[in-house]
Amino acid sequence: MRIHKISGLNCPEAGAVAISWAEGCETPARNFAREHRLPIINELPGWRGLCFCLQAGGWVLKDLSGEIQTPFSLRFEARHGSRGKDPLLNAMGKAQAVLDLTAGWGGDALHIALSGRRVVSVERNPVVYQLLVQAREQLGDADLAGRLTFLHLDAAGKDFSQQLNQCLNSGDAFELVYLDPMFSDRVLKSAKAKKPMYLMQRLTDTPSDTNERHLFENAMAIAQKRVVVKRGLKAPYITDSQPQGSIKSKLLRFDLYNPL
Repeated sequence: MRIHKISGLNCPEAGAVAISWAEGCETPARNFAREHRLPIINELPGWRGLCFCLQAGGWVLKDLSGEIQTPFSLRFEARHGSRGKDPLLNAMGKAQAVLDLTAGWGGDALHIALSGRRVVSVERNPVVYQLLVQAREQLGDADLAGRLTFLHLDAAGKDFSQQLNQCLNSGDAFELVYLDPMFSDRVLKSAKAKKPMYLMQRLTDTPSDTNERHLFENAMAIAQKRVVVKRGLKAPYITDSQPQGSIKSKLLRFDLYNPL
C-alpha cells in the first residue's frame, strides 16, 4: 500500500488533524474530509500534526510529530468485571437505559453495556466518532453491539435535546445520564501518558467551565432519575450545588445528582 507521507514543521494546535489514505481508499477518505471540513494532507506541506488515514482495514490515527511511533486504531474488548466491587456500575443503580454525553474512547460506555444496560453515547469530535463506530462494527458480540449506540452530536450545544430526539425513536427515554469531562481536572501533558488519552488530548480542547455547565444543564434536563458525574477524587464539583451522594474509589469519585 502507498501512504501519503510528509515531514517538516512543528505540531499544530489541539484538534488539528489532516486526512490521508492508502491506495484504493481515496474516494471515501475525501468524502469524510469534505463532510467534516478537514484538510487533505497533501495540501499541507510539512504537516507534523495528527493524520487520520483510511487503509484497507479501516481508519487509523497517526501522530506525525514523532511522539507516538505506531498508528492507533480503537479496539473494544468484551471483558466482564466484578459488578459488586465496581464503583461505576454501582453509580448506575437500577437504571437500564443510560445516555453517556461524553463518549471519549468509549471505555465507560462499553463497560456499562457489558453489564446488560442499553447505552447511547455521544461524541462531538468526528475523528473520535468514526473510530468508535468502527470499533463497534468490529465487535464479535452482536448482542453487545446492539446495546451500544454512538451518535455524532455536541452534547453541550443549546439545541442538543432537539437534535438527540431527531436521532432516536420517539419513545426513547433515559433513566440516567452520565458525564465524564475528561481533562478538566486531570490534564495529560506528554506522550508518556497512555497513547489513547494522549491522542484524545491532542484531538480535543480542555473543557471550559461554560462547556461543563452546559453539559450538566443538558444532562439534568434529560435524565429521568439520576445524573452521574465522574471526577477525580479531590476535584471540585461540576456545579456549585453539592450532589445528593458520591461513590468513591481510590482515584475517582462518581457524584450523584437528582434531576430537579
